[in-house]
Parts: sequence; C-alpha cells; structure tokens
Amino acid sequence: IALPDLLKRIKGKSLDFMPGARFEYSNSNYVLLGAIIEKVSGEPYGKFMEERIFMPLGLGNTAYAGYERAASMRAKGYDADNGKYSKPKSISMSMAYAAGGLVSTVDDLARWDAAIASGKLLKGESWQRVFSPARLQNGEPSNYGYGWGLGKLQGVTEYSHGGEIYGFSSFVARLPEQGIYVAVLANASGDVTTELLAQRVAAVALGKPVPHYRKITLSKSTLEEFAGTYHGDEGTVRTVKRDGDHLVVERSGAPKVEIFPYSDSAFFVRDSLSQAEFVRDPQGKVVELLLTRNGNVTRNARVATKKWWPL
Repeated sequence: IALPDLLKRIKGKSLDFMPGARFEYSNSNYVLLGAIIEKVSGEPYGKFMEERIFMPLGLGNTAYAGYERAASMRAKGYDADNGKYSKPKSISMSMAYAAGGLVSTVDDLARWDAAIASGKLLKGESWQRVFSPARLQNGEPSNYGYGWGLGKLQGVTEYSHGGEIYGFSSFVARLPEQGIYVAVLANASGDVTTELLAQRVAAVALGKPVPHYRKITLSKSTLEEFAGTYHGDEGTVRTVKRDGDHLVVERSGAPKVEIFPYSDSAFFVRDSLSQAEFVRDPQGKVVELLLTRNGNVTRNARVATKKWWPL
C-alpha cells in the first residue's frame, strides 16, 4: 500500500482520548513519524534508515523489508495455535511501515545494543530522553519512553519492547545497569511467548531466576472471598470473578485475564511473569489486590459492597 493511501486510513479518525490524558501504544503514530521522516529528509523511509542508522552502525543484515542489501536467507513464518503450526495470513510490510516491517538478526541486534550502550548515533541528552518516561497531563509518568517500554525485572531497571506480525514475533529486553541484553526472534505468531522467554533468560543472566509457579486447588468458597470490585491507584476499575477453579480479572476496555492460585492468596498468569496477590486485614477480610508485572506493583483497593436484603 502506498504511503498516501496508508495516511488516508488514519486521517479523519476520531481521538480515543485527549492527547496527554493517558498512554496507549499506537501504530498509527509510528506511521505518522515515518511520513515526517520522509517529508523532512526527502528520502523513502527505508532508504533513510539504511543510510542514517543501519549502515553507520554496521548493521549489515538489518533493513526495512524490501530494502535488504544482501541476499540473505529469511525464515518462513508460521501461525502457532495450541502446538499446531499453519501458514499465516499474508500481509505486505508496507502496511506495517514505520510501526514495524524491519528484518534483522540477533547478531545485528547485539550490535544495536552495543551502539546504545556506547552512546552512538544520538547525543547523550537525547538518549536520556529516549529512556525517560513520558508524563501525562496530570503529572503522572507513563511506562513508555521513545520506542521503549520502561519497567522493572526482578527489581532492576528494564527497557524492553516486543512486536508481532503474521508469521513472526519478537521481544528484546535491556537491563542497562547490568549490561544484559536479550533478543528473541521467532518465525511464528500466535501462541508464541517471546516476551516470557526473553525475560526469563534475562532474569537467569541477572542471577535472579523467575520461579515456575505450580497451580494448586482452592475451595470454591475461598475463591469467592476474592471476588469483587477493586479500584486501582492508576484510576482503573477491576472486577474479579470466580470461574470454576480459578479467577478472572476484568478491566474496562481490556481483555479478561485468567489467574490461577499457587498459594492461599497469590495467583499467577500463564505464559506471563504477572502475578496477583490478595491482601487481608487483621480480621481476615480481603481488602486489597496487588498486581505485579515485571516488578511494577499496582495497588487496587477493594470497594465495599452492600447487601440489600428483602424486607
């Protein structure tokens, strides 16, 4: 698809929210950034990336798809579904454009990380801005910088990002203070946990392996004690419900998340490093839900509910 046609798909769309009100990842904004690069440089996006970034850093096997400089073997992509693999849907990289569409190797990605660590390509203050969280209008920091997710892994600073397109998925994790960098590239999409694998490897390299949780059985009555509504410290409302032998956490505008018990008050998410822990007061009443993702804890206070008995 030509860039003008791609931009037409964005033009005229209504805003999901006022800029700065909250953070949400947006492919469309990356597409607009690519269009700005072409406008300012006078070059196609792929050519600009080659001349100004890939070649100066010695990334010989990295390119925007269609601008490869060498005839290298490219892995064939698959769609993974419950252990079965099939041919994925076909998509032109021009659809991904500046929001993706890059091909690379783990060796080149290691060179990319070395370039970041040594301060190449950008000025020091620019790199600092890249890895600083954007701030919302209310002054609260987001968990995203310029193209990097910002968080914690086993208590240390982690910069990370993932990507997925039909047939392929990837995830990279940087622990800058320890000089650890992990890149996982998979020629499959769907049931592929590149993020989990990358972070487990990074945690091992850090010397703090992530535990492998085992599901235990809790009684229905115990599970029902956790059911209710919780208000998060970031302004969100979460609802917890029992679903058979486990719980489901629902948040408005987000997919429901199944959590499974590994202790009498703690739960894990399958194929994820996320955890949930319910806190009781001295009287044993459940009063709070702590959600942990990559070392980042979100506190959620339980909302008191009234029982309306018939007269």
